[in-house]
Amino acid sequence: KGAVAVLQEKKVKVAPVGPAAPKGGGIRFPITGGVVNSETLAGSIAHSGGLKLSVGGETLVVTNFVANTKAGVLTATAGAAEIPLLALDFTGLKKSTKGGAIVASGITTTLTDYAASAMNGILGVTFFEEGLAAARASGRAVFEPIALRTRAPCRSRTATTRHGPRFWYFWPSGW
Repeated sequence: KGAVAVLQEKKVKVAPVGPAAPKGGGIRFPITGGVVNSETLAGSIAHSGGLKLSVGGETLVVTNFVANTKAGVLTATAGAAEIPLLALDFTGLKKSTKGGAIVASGITTTLTDYAASAMNGILGVTFFEEGLAAARASGRAVFEPIALRTRAPCRSRTATTRHGPRFWYFWPSGW
């Protein structure tokens, strides 16, 4: 069972926190910055917006997602704490380029043990658990090369996001 099925079964309301917004059956989280290797995608990607989860009169808001693709974790701010929210699995990663953008798909996510425990405690429930399939993620980002200071000429494969259309989509499993 995935997170969406559990949330629906347990009547947990989920809403995007702006500027995140619904799109195509999923939720779009705008990218605000980051630095990644353009070939391996190793690095970090910061997002704005978040999610609001409500059940039984209790509410949890998680915002400011940062995907650390090298460590395979997506962190979020919950209250004043930064928590490891989702484990990122890139084994099914498909990467392409389209219109000057890097397009990544086939990324799966699961709830971390820390996040499951925090969510259960804050929302007063017991049904969140580590490894719960959270979402399939895909993204489109426009990157530009950044210069590295070196003594010898070299070609950098590191890129940083630039202004323009750039979004990371999390397509919740089953939505």
